[in-house]
Amino acid sequence: MPEKLLQFVASGLFGADAFSGGAMMAVAGLIMHFMIATSWTLLYYLLYPRLNFLQKNKFVSGIIYGAFVWVMMNRVILPFTAIPKSPFNFTSALIGMVILMLMIGMPNAFRAPKYYGSR
Repeated sequence: MPEKLLQFVASGLFGADAFSGGAMMAVAGLIMHFMIATSWTLLYYLLYPRLNFLQKNKFVSGIIYGAFVWVMMNRVILPFTAIPKSPFNFTSALIGMVILMLMIGMPNAFRAPKYYGSR
């Protein structure tokens, strides 16, 4: 199951061939996933000192940033990739958004003040 999920990520770049690419495509998907997550984290750290509202409430900024990442990935970026298109599913969208809020938004919102406070 994890192999298919990572191949799905790789299909954004390699198209349907990713699903028959075996472990190498799964590794490519894993690398791509971490590069994307790192890029969103870097963007938060670059925006944090410039956007005052990110500094006001860690919970709110984490939730907003996670939702922002979901919207950008699913509504702006992914339509331009080779990932197979699927119909919109509200439950899946909500789960995906909550995951990004908890895994991207919240860690950044709580870690960035410590990073910038120690400088």
